Amino acid sequence: MKTCEQKGHQSVAIPAICAGKEGLDPKVVADTILCGIKATVLSSPLHHLTLVRFVFIKINVFLAFKHSAEKLFPPANPSTARPYQSSISPISHQAPPPTSTGPDLSSLLPTSRYPQSPSEFLVLGLCEKGVSKAGAEIKKVYQDQCSLHGFRREELAGLTLAEVGELNRQVLSLNLTMELYCGGEDPGQSTQGGFTLYGPKDGVNKVVQLVQWCCLRRERREREQEEMYSYVTWCMMGPRGDWERVPKEANLQLERQEVQGGVVDGLGGNWVVDLRKMEATAQDSSRLTSLKRLENIEDFCLPLDWDSMAPGESLKLVNLPTSSVEFRRVKEDFRRTASNRTVLMIKRIQNVHLRQAYEVKRKQLEDKNGSGERLLYHGTSHEGSQAILETGFNRSFAGQNGG
Repeated sequence: MKTCEQKGHQSVAIPAICAGKEGLDPKVVADTILCGIKATVLSSPLHHLTLVRFVFIKINVFLAFKHSAEKLFPPANPSTARPYQSSISPISHQAPPPTSTGPDLSSLLPTSRYPQSPSEFLVLGLCEKGVSKAGAEIKKVYQDQCSLHGFRREELAGLTLAEVGELNRQVLSLNLTMELYCGGEDPGQSTQGGFTLYGPKDGVNKVVQLVQWCCLRRERREREQEEMYSYVTWCMMGPRGDWERVPKEANLQLERQEVQGGVVDGLGGNWVVDLRKMEATAQDSSRLTSLKRLENIEDFCLPLDWDSMAPGESLKLVNLPTSSVEFRRVKEDFRRTASNRTVLMIKRIQNVHLRQAYEVKRKQLEDKNGSGERLLYHGTSHEGSQAILETGFNRSFAGQNGG
C-alpha cells in the first residue's frame, strides 16, 4: 500500500494469500491482512490510494474477511448500516420506501455506499475468432447455470425482521443478486413494484423455497391467531382506565407465554410483560399497566370489562374495588341524581343470558331509533334485587322505594 501511494496509484488488489493451497486458516489470513491495512491507514495519510480490492475464490474465505472487516472497520452508524451483496448486473440502486406494517425491504438491496461490479471473465488467446468463440461458450454455460425469479412486494412485506435477516444472509452467502424491479419487460414472471432475484439456479431455488416456507408459516400463524382470538381474549388496561383488547398476534403470544421479546399493542407500542404479576411495562415511557385474560363461552364473547367465569357459570357478582376507574364512574354517575346518598358497595352483575338478551334488544332499538344510551337506576328491596339478578328488571319489583 505504501508503494502504491508513493507511485501515485489509486487502487490495489490483494489476494487472500496462503488461504488456498497453503492451507492457512482463512480467519488468520483475514485478520493479518486487514490489521496491516488498518495500521497503514492510521500510520500515514493516503492522498492517492483510495480503493483496496480483495480477490477471493472460495466463499468461506470471503466470509472470513467479511467477519474480520466488520470487527476492525465498524460503520459510523451501525444502526443504519446493511451488509453489501455483490451483484451480477445491477438494475437499480433505488430502495423501496419502508412500510409502516412490515420490515424495511430496502435492506434486501445493495447500498450505494459500495460500488457494484458485474461478474467478469477475461479470455486470452492468439486467435480473435477462438477468443470470441470461447467467450460465447463461457457466457452460455454461465447463463445456463443461472436463473431469474420475481417476487411481488406483498410476498416479502409480510416477512418478519428475523426472516428478512435470514434472507439477506442467504442472498449474500449464495452469491445472488436481489434488485428492485420498476416495470418494463420482465423475462421472468410479472414483478412490477417487486424484486428480482438472479444468480446460480441452486441458490435461487433455495431462496425461493425459504420465502415460500416463510409465507406458509405466516399463513399457519394467522390461522392460529384467528382460532385463539375467538376462544381467549387478552386485555390491557388503557390510559383512561378502560380494558382494551390486544391485537391478534399479541393475544396468541400471551396465551402461549411467548413474551420474552415483549408484545406490541394496537398502536404499535412495545411492552415488557410479567405474566406472574399480570402486568406490562411500556418500553418507551416505563408506564405500568394491568393485564387480564378472558376465556369466552361458546357463542358468547365476554365483555371486556367483565371478569372470567367458570365453565357452565351463567351468573357471577363481582365486587368492584373502590380504587378502580369503573367504581368511580358508576359512583359519580349515580350521585348526579342522588347526591345525598352514601355509596357503600358496587357490584358488577355478570349474567350471560341477560347480557345476550340485552345486546339483541339494544341492536333492535338502535336499528329503529339510532344509537344512544342512558344509564338509569332502579331502587328495590333485597328480595327484588335478587330476582333482578336472575330474571332481569320487572315492573312488579317497583313502587316500594319511592319509585
